[in-house]
Amino acid sequence: MTERVAELLRALGARIVNNWIWRLGFACRFLWVMLRESGSSFTRFHLTMREIYFAGVLSLVIILVSGLFVGMVLGLQGYDTLVRYGSSEALGCSSAFLWCASSDRWLPDSCSRAAPEVRLPRRSA
Repeated sequence: MTERVAELLRALGARIVNNWIWRLGFACRFLWVMLRESGSSFTRFHLTMREIYFAGVLSLVIILVSGLFVGMVLGLQGYDTLVRYGSSEALGCSSAFLWCASSDRWLPDSCSRAAPEVRLPRRSA
């Protein structure tokens, strides 16, 4: 009986050491090496800020232009599909519905009157 308890305690200790303490030690060693090797970046802080600006802020233009063109392509495909089924006037309401569904906003009443068979969430008074 005591041998089984001792074996369970050994297994539990090995699991704690292998999973928690080893990972904590690895993270501490990584932090120490990173701080030790990046000493020159602390003395030239303006260069570090410049690199962060180039990597982050200037790539925002690329992200915005890509999003614009993806949105235009999706709008064109949606319009083509709605024209094929004869309901192209619902493009505004369908794009508003998709925008509202993705941003947890409510649809205006004009969209719910355009298609009364579709139950849309209404703003509470």
